[in-house]
Amino acid sequence: LPSLRKLTIASVPLHHWNRALCDLEAAGVRSAVETLRVENFVAGSRQFSVRPTLSVELPSAVFPNLRNADIGRTEDDETLTGVLEQLAGCPLDAFGGDLAFECLVRMPNVRRLRLRPTDDDVDAAAAVTLARSRNFVEVESYDNAWLASTFLRHGDTSALRRLRGTVGGAVSSDAAASW
Repeated sequence: LPSLRKLTIASVPLHHWNRALCDLEAAGVRSAVETLRVENFVAGSRQFSVRPTLSVELPSAVFPNLRNADIGRTEDDETLTGVLEQLAGCPLDAFGGDLAFECLVRMPNVRRLRLRPTDDDVDAAAAVTLARSRNFVEVESYDNAWLASTFLRHGDTSALRRLRGTVGGAVSSDAAASW
């Protein structure tokens, strides 16, 4: 589908996704998709002792034009590993998903964030470094009472048009259009 620019998938079995993306990469396929959203990966039953983490294939060679990515979790709300590391080669402007600040620092074009971190997942020093590293236009943060406050305290807010999420225990909201 050479004309496809936006791909949204509500749910896909993780092993089907990974196999398909590996096949596309091996065949040298370069997708024209600019916006990718996968809400839910179905992992099914698996042996935790054999495979303690879940990884998803998102080769930047298949998605060289990807500007907006929103990558979900599994049906059991488990975090997928390797997402940002693989997307580091894409010209992303917007990222939604689980947080890895150290990877986002290597993605200088990302100025819009939709994050789903938990307090245990976030490195406070890395969050401050990221907030200071660029002028974010949009920041959405859920399940973390201090992350949005970090961007307000330590970041340059001159370009910030939208801040949404939990701030100091209160949920802020706006009517701005979703990206």
